[in-house]
Amino acid sequence: MQSYGVHVSNNHSIQAIKIADVLHQYDGKTAHQVAIPAAAGFGKSVMIEEFAKSVAHRSDRPLLVVKLLKDEVTALVAAINEVSPGSAMAVKGLRDCASPAAYRDQFDKARFQNVIVMTHSMFQQSLMSDKHRDMFDRRVAGVGKRGNGGIRRQIIVDEVPNLIIQHEFTLADVDKLIEDLHFVAERMKRKYHSSFVTAAIEQIKEFRDEFGKFEVARHTTPRFGALNPGFFAPTTLNIAVKSILGYDVLERLTAVESAIRAGLQVSRVHHMVGGSRVPMLTGHVVYSLADLASDLPMICFDFTADVDPRYLDLPGLQQLALNDETDYSNVTIYYSNYNTFSKSHHEKEKSKRQFVQILKDEVWPRLNGEMPVITFHKRFYDEYIELLEEEGLEFESKIADTGRSDNSFSHLSAAVISGPLSMTAGTNTAIVEVLTSESVIDSYKIGVNGIEYDDPRVQSFVDRTAAVYILQTAARIRYAHGKKATVFVFGFPPAVRDIVANKLPGAKFVDLKLKGLRRNKAKKRDTSAEKLDQYLREFSGDEIRTKDLRDAIGVPPSTFRKFRHEAEVVQILQETGWRFATPQRLERVTE
Repeated sequence: MQSYGVHVSNNHSIQAIKIADVLHQYDGKTAHQVAIPAAAGFGKSVMIEEFAKSVAHRSDRPLLVVKLLKDEVTALVAAINEVSPGSAMAVKGLRDCASPAAYRDQFDKARFQNVIVMTHSMFQQSLMSDKHRDMFDRRVAGVGKRGNGGIRRQIIVDEVPNLIIQHEFTLADVDKLIEDLHFVAERMKRKYHSSFVTAAIEQIKEFRDEFGKFEVARHTTPRFGALNPGFFAPTTLNIAVKSILGYDVLERLTAVESAIRAGLQVSRVHHMVGGSRVPMLTGHVVYSLADLASDLPMICFDFTADVDPRYLDLPGLQQLALNDETDYSNVTIYYSNYNTFSKSHHEKEKSKRQFVQILKDEVWPRLNGEMPVITFHKRFYDEYIELLEEEGLEFESKIADTGRSDNSFSHLSAAVISGPLSMTAGTNTAIVEVLTSESVIDSYKIGVNGIEYDDPRVQSFVDRTAAVYILQTAARIRYAHGKKATVFVFGFPPAVRDIVANKLPGAKFVDLKLKGLRRNKAKKRDTSAEKLDQYLREFSGDEIRTKDLRDAIGVPPSTFRKFRHEAEVVQILQETGWRFATPQRLERVTE
């Protein structure tokens, strides 16, 4: 590891020996699952490469390595074949193969390779290839002519295995899917366009009608129950959709199929339509591949394995105790939760320029001449780059993602994390139901720090996921070996800061007070909107005097005119079925 430029301390050596013991314990059959939370910059990629090289020539130690990026797959295969020619190969996705035939043929060849390497996406697709995992066992996990020679590949995963599958779709997406399926059905050969295909399309139409009528109260993510637990789209339809329209449409079909069979969470999510944010009925489908992976001999190298809640999906997995003694006193983290800095905040032109001014006034003076890497949400990435360049600021940048695996910023010593990379409330709730196999409280409120979930399990999942994002993103500057580092974090609540602090003992946290930006406060108007929503849902008559409504929800006449025209109030009126017939009177909307 020293030959790769990795600093090796005594504690580092002890941890490396522990990890090596775990790697070499595998007997070819036992389904032992271990997560190794070695520190960022420890040299995990080096250990994976060197271990793969050491077993590449041994037919009794077949290996599958799962990496995040295609470039990493290519580089690892090349490194292994350099010391053991022909012993390793990459298993590629359909888009990276010359033809569908070449895609299929690679699996026949892979069975005879000592080492195969693939991306996380390909690993996920391989597990999903059939619901009983027979194909995965024969073509990927197994070894030999039939893939069942008694020896199973040891699986090493760089970072967390992606076993949670999630999809979101609106009514418009379902309508488009139905349109696509009719197009595919017309293109299918007559002998394959069976009554099963027609029945499947009709089932999806029925789902669309029922889904469209589903009522969702404000700040809730209720569950839409299974419509047909026995429903599966015909295999011939899946094949035709994939070959004619591609994998994206097949994914949408799979999501709707799962929703029909098992149900889904539903919420109202704001989507951009014509430059405006419009609330739309949105379905959140989440399911897990954990049952298919629970008996795989798998070792996961992941700095945040002891924080990331997704490991709850593998209850048999053990966390390797490394007794890490890394002191992070070289790291200073400036932390601001004066604003949520959410996606909706960054959408406003005024807010973008305000944030650039914050970077100029609060961040740059504290950099001591160091160049930072700054993360931005992909939707606003180009706009922020242009604004920062207008100010003449020198920086490097990356699109905000999981933060994992990217080592291209290790030469820097400063990082700026510009806001949460959060999922929708419906998706968070659905994931926790999958992880816990229990029903959860499906309501939330908008508080000082943004969305606050009424179910502590959902809130814990969101907080821990946010902490993983901060830890992984900040780790790109490789501060683990004593290099002085500065990290700026915007828009995360105190609970997340506490998780990060626990993971980085010794790190110095500084509350960053932002000039010209008021600390978050719970909106009084939000309480009035809540009262309005409750009053309209519980009112039994068909007409309401505006004066009575004002008195009931506590909004004075001087502010009510502005209040009634706010987007949030308009949405509540639409959802509850009321409208202003005149400024003095509301009436219930009838079909």
